[in-house]
This record gives sequence, C-alpha cells and structure tokens, in this order.
Amino acid sequence: MKQSPMLWLMLCALLFSQNLLAEDWQHLSPETQTLLKPFKSEWPALAADKQAALIKGANHWLNMDSKQQQSAQQRFEKWQQLPAQQRALLTQRMQQFKKLSPHMRQKLKRDMKRFKRLPQSRKKQLKQQFKRLSPTQRQKLRQHFRKK
Repeated sequence: MKQSPMLWLMLCALLFSQNLLAEDWQHLSPETQTLLKPFKSEWPALAADKQAALIKGANHWLNMDSKQQQSAQQRFEKWQQLPAQQRALLTQRMQQFKKLSPHMRQKLKRDMKRFKRLPQSRKKQLKQQFKRLSPTQRQKLRQHFRKK
C-alpha cells in the first residue's frame, strides 16, 4: 500500500505537536524575556501549553497601562498573603466557574454586580441570613437561583 507524503507529514506533526507548539526562548521579544526571566532555565522543559500560557500572560501584562499593572500587582500581593487553604478553595471555585455555560457565567456576573451595588447594611444582612441556613437549605437556595 502506497502512503502519501502528506499523510506522513500529518502523522509526524501529530506525534511531535508538543515540540512544534513549543516556543524557543530566543524567539521571544526582549520585553517578554525580561518578564519571564524566572522561567528561563526551565523553559525548554516546560510543556508547550504552559509556555503558551506564560507568553499570553506576559503579553497581557505588557499591554496594560501603568494603572492596570499597579492594580494587578496589588491583587497578586493580596493573593500571595492568603493562607494556602484559602487560595486552594478560591482556585477550585474559579475552575468550577469556568466549567459553567457562558449564559450561567454572565448571570453570576450580573448578580454579583447587583449585590455589590447594594448598601453595606443590606449586604451584611443577606450574608448573615445565608450563614444561618443549614447546608440543605443553602443547596436548595443555590438550585433555586440556578433555575432563574
């Protein structure tokens, strides 16, 4: 059976796609290299998707104005100060949020904006009411709002 060269090339590309997607350190812009300098020694060993995520983050940072960078830096420092258990919980919640449908994510964002606009006294009252609920009642309440 005769194999076409195109089929062979596609098979090689699939087998070595990890290496094809990897970004060579020397091809990064000087600004990106500066930002990602802590990863330089391990760069060749990083998975291509990890490299891509780091490059994406660096590009995002480079496209921010100084005020946005300062705000992001403050949020990152605040994040680092959280206990490891709380960071793990927040990471888990973010992963759950990302798994939601786009419609549900938009709904949650709208609800959160609406909650933030409430007077402080009302927010405090709602939080206290929620804390007094049993786990079963909390689950029923969550299900109720998911249906809306």
